[in-house]
Order: sequence, then C-alpha cells, then structure tokens
Amino acid sequence: MSEETTTPSAADFSKQSRQIWLGGLGLMIGSALSCSIFNLLSSTTSHIVLGLLIAATQVAFQLFVFMHLKNERGIVYKFLVFTVFFTFALFFLTHLAQSSPLHFDAFSSK
Repeated sequence: MSEETTTPSAADFSKQSRQIWLGGLGLMIGSALSCSIFNLLSSTTSHIVLGLLIAATQVAFQLFVFMHLKNERGIVYKFLVFTVFFTFALFFLTHLAQSSPLHFDAFSSK
C-alpha cells in the first residue's frame, strides 16, 4: 500500500496566511477594546459583562483560527458545549449563594 501525500498549493498557504492575520488582528482589537472599556462605562456590572463578551470573542478567535477547530466535528464541540454549560451553572450557583437569605454565622466573631 502506498500512501499518497498531497502538497498544499500556494492558494492554500495564502488562504491560511490571511486567516492567521485576520485572527491576530481580531485579538489585537479585542485587547484594545478590553483596555479601553474602563474609561467608557460607569458601572461595574457593565464592565464585567462587556469584558466577558470581549474575552469570549478572543477565545473564539484562538480556537477557530489558531487551533484549527473550525474543521473539527463531534466530540470537540460536545466538550465546548459542556464547558459553556458548566461555566454558566457555576455562575448561577455563585449568584444563588450570594443572594441567599440564609446565613450561617457559626464561625463569625461576636
């Protein structure tokens, strides 16, 4: 059995190079935005929400452009969906713990 190896063409290199440059540009723009939002917004909640949205966009650039996950199927996307679900579940549980009317003061000093 002989294995056929295909050599990438110049068009493939050009396309991949363009994607890498656009991914890097997206990461730089996201970094500049995340540094500048603190001067634009006044509330802490809006800082957190906008910062997380920018970070999620930057992670998407990392995953799909530099780690080549846009070509992967199946189990990779299942792990990504599970990770997103798990993260939101942790945020929700933290919110429930912070807004709980029950307080356990056994260890507090009187």
